[in-house]
Amino acid sequence: MLSLNGVPMSNTFCIPSISQFGECQVNSIQLDDCAKTTPIYFSDCVVYESSTTATPAACQPAPKAKKCRHKKEAPMGRYYDECEDRYVDAIPSQSDLATAREYLTSRIQNVQYEKSSGDLRKAFYLDDDQAPATAKEALERIAAGKFVAPTEEQEKVMKEQYGYRWYSHLTWRDPSKPADRDGYRKAVEALEEAATEARDVIKTGTEKEGLEALKAFQAQTFH
Repeated sequence: MLSLNGVPMSNTFCIPSISQFGECQVNSIQLDDCAKTTPIYFSDCVVYESSTTATPAACQPAPKAKKCRHKKEAPMGRYYDECEDRYVDAIPSQSDLATAREYLTSRIQNVQYEKSSGDLRKAFYLDDDQAPATAKEALERIAAGKFVAPTEEQEKVMKEQYGYRWYSHLTWRDPSKPADRDGYRKAVEALEEAATEARDVIKTGTEKEGLEALKAFQAQTFH
């Protein structure tokens, strides 16, 4: 007969883990010679099956942990949380105003980049013209004076380089329109100030006010 410290046991009992032994010491478990037992392993104990009937409460297997699942979201932005056993508020979605502000702010950034890297560079002649595609076009530009030749000092340095060809060092641009880097720098500063003002309106105003600020910024020129 199966017993624990002289107490008859049922057809199922467990050996708890070391930290839970207490009265259920391993060496106190006595199995009848005729008892047929089969060990079944769980996470923290061993369960033996036999033909006995009583089970000491101290040796009962621990109950399985409750699985927590979130049910489908309830109306009005709430859902039932089985772990908490109550309805809780769902995470609110982003408002239309917040979405509009993000979009308008990104548009301000795009317009600012287009102006600084396109319109303003062109207005202050920072970029050279494209090189001629043919010999005929090159001769026409030279005849029209639409090029800038290197200075004698620059050419002296270039001649020390391997494979120097004078025509390779012509700058194709109108010499009457030199690059105005100082003017460009001031224009970019003014552009940044205007962009900041537009962003302030977008972040603090309504959708309509933000759209109007974007349109006003697009229409501004800084040269």
